[in-house]
Amino acid sequence: MGYLDDLIIVPFGILLVVRLIPSEIMAEHRELAEAAQERPVSLTAGIVTVCIWVGSIALLGWLAYRRFAFGVKARTPRMPSLRPDFRLKRDERWPPD
Repeated sequence: MGYLDDLIIVPFGILLVVRLIPSEIMAEHRELAEAAQERPVSLTAGIVTVCIWVGSIALLGWLAYRRFAFGVKARTPRMPSLRPDFRLKRDERWPPD
């Protein structure tokens, strides 16, 4: 049903809406659209916008890497220690009295 909407119903709906708009209003807005096409375009603003997006995505990637990558450690089996455990027990002090 989704493809039927995209191929048949949506184009006919757009055609119906365009026909319902009065011709004076349509002509006025077409003139405004043509005038908007002739406006100067700022290349600098476009470059700044793209740099902000790239920087934001890089920052988000770095933060995600720091959050998720450093918490993952290789699961290797631990070998039993061959040296005795020299940690003090709960009630022991060093140096002994």
